[in-house]
Amino acid sequence: MNLTPKRKSKGSIVIAALAVMAITASIATMLLMTQAIEIKKTQLLMTQDKLFGYAQGVEAWAIGLLRETARDREKNQVYDDLTQTWAQPMPTTMIDDVEVSGRIIDLQGSFNVNTLLFDENEKLPPGSEAEAKKIPEDYFPAKVFERLANQLPAAIEEGLPAEIITHYIVEWVGEGAANSDEEYTQQDAGYAYRPSKRNLLSVSELRLIKGITAHLMQQLLNVVSAVPFLPGAEDDSETLTKININTTSPIVLGAILNTSPEKAIELIEARPYISMQEVTQAISKLEIKGASGKIVSAWLDVKSEYFLVESKARIGSYEATWYSVVYRSTENEVEILYRMRGVY
Repeated sequence: MNLTPKRKSKGSIVIAALAVMAITASIATMLLMTQAIEIKKTQLLMTQDKLFGYAQGVEAWAIGLLRETARDREKNQVYDDLTQTWAQPMPTTMIDDVEVSGRIIDLQGSFNVNTLLFDENEKLPPGSEAEAKKIPEDYFPAKVFERLANQLPAAIEEGLPAEIITHYIVEWVGEGAANSDEEYTQQDAGYAYRPSKRNLLSVSELRLIKGITAHLMQQLLNVVSAVPFLPGAEDDSETLTKININTTSPIVLGAILNTSPEKAIELIEARPYISMQEVTQAISKLEIKGASGKIVSAWLDVKSEYFLVESKARIGSYEATWYSVVYRSTENEVEILYRMRGVY
């Protein structure tokens, strides 16, 4: 009797069974891996939500501090400086298993790049009274920014003239030249985009502008801000965003007053100034050419309205950062204009 066919049949069945088992094991492994990934994603989302919840708590702390300073204003302490409570960083604190920290940054300690669209002189009605209010061209925001950029090592090292940087920013924020869009939209696939044609909401947007390298961007972050609008103003370019002399740096102050770093440092060392009268007197003593009372009152102040709250929360290696742009009105009301996650 020949048993070979039966043995072959049994062998085929065993091989088929092993194949089914292998496929089943592969599917089970894939399902387990997918499940593990989904569980990890859910854990990360829950951690992220938890972190941002704690970051919002830090934001509430900052708003409370700014409201306290608003009450101080009602007691005639109408100036802001870096020795006040609001300017001191929140010490790193553990709440349950979350490490939180935060700080309040005065946006008016830096040059607002959105003021590069300033055209208030053109809006003044004709007449001798209007002429007296005009800002001299040397103190236009574009000229101030050029003086500021000329002091940045990156602009010098990269051989990019300050007036060119200014031109690129104005094109990005304003209407710009007709062909400016093409320089951005005709880039390689995946890197093409359009200029915003609106005021910047964040200084990080500067990195998208032609000519602003990572090195230059890093240095600009220390001297510029992006205050998008003035509540109640008819349009975004109606009024200059004043610089708080009590919180600004020598490089910004020197660029505004068109004076030497030495004189700017001398003014900084005499802080805090509690009134604009003190500021005018201090500048007058230094005999800074061109820095008239009109320029000083147009560009400088001793108080601030715009602040940036940086809130951080960390669990182990996971960290969340929350930025809030805050407006404190002259009526001492504190309002959050908008929030951003991770970058400003």
